Amino acid sequence: MEYLRFGEILILYCLNRFMVAMAVVSEDLKEMPSGPIIGNGHDAESSRPVAVVAFCNALLDMSISVADDSLIKKYGLPCDAQIEITSEQQSLFSEVLHNYPVEYVAGGSAQNTLRILCRLVNNKWPSYVVAKIANDPVGIILQKLLAQDGVQTRYVFDENLPTGCCVAIVRPDGTRCLAANIGAAREFSMENLESINDVTDLIDRARVLYIEGFFASHSPDVAMAALIRGHSRCGLVRLFSLSAQYICLQSHSLLRRFLSYSNLVVGNEDEFRALAQCAGLVNHNEPIASVARKIADLEYISPVNQVQSCLLTDFQGSADWDWSKLNERLVVVTCGASGVVCATSSDSWEFAAVKLQPEEIKDTTGAGDAFLAGFLSQLLVSRPLDVCVATGQQTARIVITQVGCQLPL
Repeated sequence: MEYLRFGEILILYCLNRFMVAMAVVSEDLKEMPSGPIIGNGHDAESSRPVAVVAFCNALLDMSISVADDSLIKKYGLPCDAQIEITSEQQSLFSEVLHNYPVEYVAGGSAQNTLRILCRLVNNKWPSYVVAKIANDPVGIILQKLLAQDGVQTRYVFDENLPTGCCVAIVRPDGTRCLAANIGAAREFSMENLESINDVTDLIDRARVLYIEGFFASHSPDVAMAALIRGHSRCGLVRLFSLSAQYICLQSHSLLRRFLSYSNLVVGNEDEFRALAQCAGLVNHNEPIASVARKIADLEYISPVNQVQSCLLTDFQGSADWDWSKLNERLVVVTCGASGVVCATSSDSWEFAAVKLQPEEIKDTTGAGDAFLAGFLSQLLVSRPLDVCVATGQQTARIVITQVGCQLPL
């Protein structure tokens, strides 16, 4: 009999514990708590609770593995980061297609999160992506991949620009470089929003409204309209993702407007530090917990019709949380192998990470997206903050042992 290496045993153990935990959630909590539903009453489907409605960039990921950094250096790409390519870097896509074996995965930050979330909750509640693609071969592949994972789409179609693509270059140590040409995704307009007949109904039935920073940076009027619609009703978690460090550096004033309507803000440490420094809030070496509290303390506009609002500290010691009543901003900072920091304006909590051995890490693409999927899988069933974080960390650990942002089959 062959003996398993320690790392393989660890992965199997983590996967087993994760699946057991999800089975317990599924058995013990049969229904998703939700706020008041303002459906249109046309049919049974129109009153069904919706887990997440996400406004995002819809991309098809082209994942490749490289033996060294020669391709990254050739195109001047940053290591372990994400960028939108310039016109001078356009030939990267054709070089990847012609010279490397490519694995196609439905990508885009929020789409990654929803794909994994649908798996975690066994598609018990629908989740929707609102985005723009083209009616081209790439768009057709993307729609098929999302359908396989159970994600519902409310796509609009562009007649001039192609469906967005992202090259994910996986380095030997498992870290990745993401280079995107977002194509049609960039052109999502208010007219496009108004063409989706049921979008306001979906927001009204949602447990979570998710605005992706990538999307908000190029379609701010649409992002704000969605947040204002969500702000007008009670029982909704309004989630904003910072998405990328360059967005925080280039659009920090705009992001602060979005944050004022958001009661859950997520991102990694570099993104929060960039936002805080541009806003003149912190010194360079300030602890991340302090940075998180200061971001949480930025202007927050409380919903005027929120019923029985609560602070996060009101939930301490209680297993029966109602996240929809959270009436302060919660900041969630992922810090890689250092763990996770969560904060409100007055308090912070640090959660250590369980580290994998370096040889077990195959691809860190979408690790933050996977964390958020696990976090939301517990938020949807009103689990406490520490359970949300632990499940998010477990989900991310499993995903980074795979190639591409996906759970094992």
